[in-house]
Amino acid sequence: VVKGFKTGCNKALRALYPHDEGLLPLFEEGYHDRIVYRKGQLQAIKQYIDDNPRRLAIKRYYPQLFRKYLHIVIGGQDYAAYGNILLLREVEKVQVVVHRSDTIDEHNRNLSMWKDVIENGGVLVSPFVSPREKEVREMARDHGGKLIVLKENGFPEVFKPYGWEFDYCILGKLLLLAPWPFHYEKKRITRDQCLSLNSMASAICSITSQEGRVISEPQ
Repeated sequence: VVKGFKTGCNKALRALYPHDEGLLPLFEEGYHDRIVYRKGQLQAIKQYIDDNPRRLAIKRYYPQLFRKYLHIVIGGQDYAAYGNILLLREVEKVQVVVHRSDTIDEHNRNLSMWKDVIENGGVLVSPFVSPREKEVREMARDHGGKLIVLKENGFPEVFKPYGWEFDYCILGKLLLLAPWPFHYEKKRITRDQCLSLNSMASAICSITSQEGRVISEPQ
């Protein structure tokens, strides 16, 4: 039944756009099934499926913005990367880190600086773990800022950004970096991991645009 449905959709699309071979095949190989457990999960999955054609068309027309890199070495650290790798070439890359000991005045001064970075076309770099760091990330998104986000969890073999990450990939304003392998565990990030990710963010901010050119060559 599923095979017949997919075949029929491909034929219908070919009839609508006979000269645009880039749209076919409409479906990827294989399938992905998931057991629904939580209230509201079914509706979320339906919305994801409804939006699949739009995301697939965008990824095929702008493949350079949705590419996964397996080995990017920065400051001796090996990363997997996804998104606009050219963000590593940006001259102004500024780390976002909010300490618990920061006073209100210190935090407000940092916020003002990070806003200036965004308005000047620079890139904010951080794992964006703490609530106040996530607020900075949301502020950057509201103002169309560029982001390099370090992730505690790596990328599965088949990875597709979703939600705001997908929309930001479309704009070419997002690079995801993962220093560690993918895992299925549901666990909170540890303090040591946060400190490590912050150190990596600092190293990323210190690379020059010329070094970024070398790093961002296709792997």
